[in-house]
Amino acid sequence: MTGLPKNLIADTLNTRFRRVERSHSNTHVIPRLHVSSLIKSGTQDAFCPREFVLRYIEHTEQLGAGTPPKFELLYAVGHFYGEYIVNQFLRRNPDWAKYAWGDWTCRNHCHRIEKVCKHEIEDQNCETCGHPYNVYLETDLFNPKGTVVGHADLIFNVDGYFYVYEFKSIDRADVVFNEINEPLGDHLLQASNYYYMLKAMFKDTNYKVSKRIRFVYVDRSMAELYTSDPFREVEGDAVRLRRLHRIYDRAQACHDAIKKGVLPERICEDITCSRAKQCSKAISCFYRSKDRVKVPKNAD
Repeated sequence: MTGLPKNLIADTLNTRFRRVERSHSNTHVIPRLHVSSLIKSGTQDAFCPREFVLRYIEHTEQLGAGTPPKFELLYAVGHFYGEYIVNQFLRRNPDWAKYAWGDWTCRNHCHRIEKVCKHEIEDQNCETCGHPYNVYLETDLFNPKGTVVGHADLIFNVDGYFYVYEFKSIDRADVVFNEINEPLGDHLLQASNYYYMLKAMFKDTNYKVSKRIRFVYVDRSMAELYTSDPFREVEGDAVRLRRLHRIYDRAQACHDAIKKGVLPERICEDITCSRAKQCSKAISCFYRSKDRVKVPKNAD
């Protein structure tokens, strides 16, 4: 080799672009689908229960498929914004930090204490490193059937009442940023899941969950970082539960298919369509002799 190839790194950033569904799984249980995966609605990015089941049944990794690094970078930046804002807020506002409800760890991430308010562990220090549990982490929330998992960015529990906060980074070119006065549709739909998940979790207790969900939008371009405020805080009511049924039905279809050993129906007309061309399991999906599959042992 006489020198480095042109676009050595840039080509990596532009690899396959379709997102792979997020899930929680291990080798013995059927994975729970993540809320954000189930809400996908784009033609080329639509959630496909059949693809999900094939990946699970065939124990295949997403080699060369899924989100390209350039989009993963955007997601990572967005997640960083939320995580940074949350932990800076909690550090600078101890009077409010005590009400933050979720998972906590020490600065070295030795141990994780789940689903508690900061004030409940105020006097505890990590047994391994001795530092306090003052790093906030998103906690797992589940729908009643345990088929869907979600993670609210920040949850407060003030006097037995839960409040959900979500942080979203968006590009100023996509919307009139300064005129945002209500949550965007998919964002409200996703966060509404957290409202109902919390309600289901505490249905037999005296705890209540606020239907008003708060959103903080961050201008990803930071175009007005010095001249104005690149943030907008808005709120909206959780959508009606029936609007979430299609989301949970998609997850249930995956679980039912795995248990029964029968693949869900295809969503692509043929293997030449634009979505199938980006699908990690297109060949296995279209060129198989039957739709019955072998169910993994202990799948539940």
